[in-house]
Amino acid sequence: MDIVIKESMKDLIVRGFKDPIVFAREICEEDLHPEQEACLAQLRLKDHFGLTTGNRWGKGDLVKLYSSWLAAYKPVSEKFQGKKLSILNTSISQDQANIVFDKFIDSMMDRPKFSWMVKDVKRSPFPHILFKSGVDWWFRNASQDGKFLEGRSYFFINFDEADLQKDFKKFIEEIIMPRLWDFGGGLCWTTTPRRGKKNAYKVWDMLSKDTRLKKPGVGFFQGDSRNNKFLHSSAIDRMNLLPKRLFNKNVLGMYEDSDGVISNEMCDFSELVADGIQEAPQPGAKYINVWDFARSHTYNVGLTIELCQPLQLRSWERMKDDKNNRNRSYWQLVTKRVKDRHLKWSGRTIIDATGIGDVLASYLNEIHPVELKLQTNIRNQIIEIGLSVFENGEIGIPLETVNQVIQNEFWCLRDELTDFDPTALDYIIWDFVCCLFIGCWFARGYRSSTSKSKKKIPPRCAPMAKGVNKNALAV
Repeated sequence: MDIVIKESMKDLIVRGFKDPIVFAREICEEDLHPEQEACLAQLRLKDHFGLTTGNRWGKGDLVKLYSSWLAAYKPVSEKFQGKKLSILNTSISQDQANIVFDKFIDSMMDRPKFSWMVKDVKRSPFPHILFKSGVDWWFRNASQDGKFLEGRSYFFINFDEADLQKDFKKFIEEIIMPRLWDFGGGLCWTTTPRRGKKNAYKVWDMLSKDTRLKKPGVGFFQGDSRNNKFLHSSAIDRMNLLPKRLFNKNVLGMYEDSDGVISNEMCDFSELVADGIQEAPQPGAKYINVWDFARSHTYNVGLTIELCQPLQLRSWERMKDDKNNRNRSYWQLVTKRVKDRHLKWSGRTIIDATGIGDVLASYLNEIHPVELKLQTNIRNQIIEIGLSVFENGEIGIPLETVNQVIQNEFWCLRDELTDFDPTALDYIIWDFVCCLFIGCWFARGYRSSTSKSKKKIPPRCAPMAKGVNKNALAV
């Protein structure tokens, strides 16, 4: 079927073909903040481009618009114009690779000036979008050494959250670049700096040097989250209160030498000694279950730790329930999760009974949880023990698998561990770390309860391990 284009649209289409900013503003009807416009201008048709920003800068929206521009207009050399071509959005997990796809579906298909360019949208066997230009846009994960990317050619690839891909430089050279050779395609990668100067920084440093030397076809951009005009002013206020290390990394998108109180080396060792997540308890093993309950902007976290040497994280869950109405159904939902975990894994269940945890405790009488109120002195002891467990390599956590995407936002435990700052507990979310440290504190006492030395036993921890009344830890 022929498409009739109004005369008033022809000039706009021609300008959109030449300029991705015009395409984004006029055809996709997206309002960009100034740094996104500046980045789009620099990214246009680069062979290799790196984008490092703070959190909530809008990397996913920028990739969505730039990739849509490439797919709609197919700006390739004339000899490739008649061919069926593909572009790719990839990341360490399928959930992460899907973030841009979800943003596209949520915002682009109801834009009349743009949506007619899309032929079809498919979700199986993996998400992909077909354009009338003859371009397919694939969304695939880069796990298992990129085996899902092999055998295909692309004229553009974006790698999301690149700093989480192990040995990113090697992955680019051996997996990504060969996929671009057929069409002389371009690579863009985006990330919030996460692993200090150990991983993606090596590629960023190479790009920055090549850019300063005015090497053609390369570029990089660093974005400041505070320049996202769409963020609420309270978010900007919280950013400005972060300690310098966290501010540089999570707001300015800078690579920091310091890893904070829990270094990446500690995390690497914790991953090295990990046995892995388990689906069910094993005969003869002893477990504890720990819960930290959400405040207004945080998450409910539950986890199970096996009491062995070293300790092992065996199971976890992290969710953000609707807390707009603190009605009975909300409490029943969270209570059911706590009871289900307790019944499945047995062992003692410890809950943070501070704040709403005190309310939840009244729903859990039948499982007799240990209620822990995090007053300052207890909290400091828990932090001290938790840090010492990591410093001494006494816990195994398969960090590569402990990550998720909720509401289009990527989270991983490694970030939360390396971002942990005891001086900034009111400004950063540390739900999982809090839950983990409570478990370490309890487990340390359990394992030390038969020791002759009382110095290693946290206060009140040894009696608790022997099984006393549920309020033994309440202060």
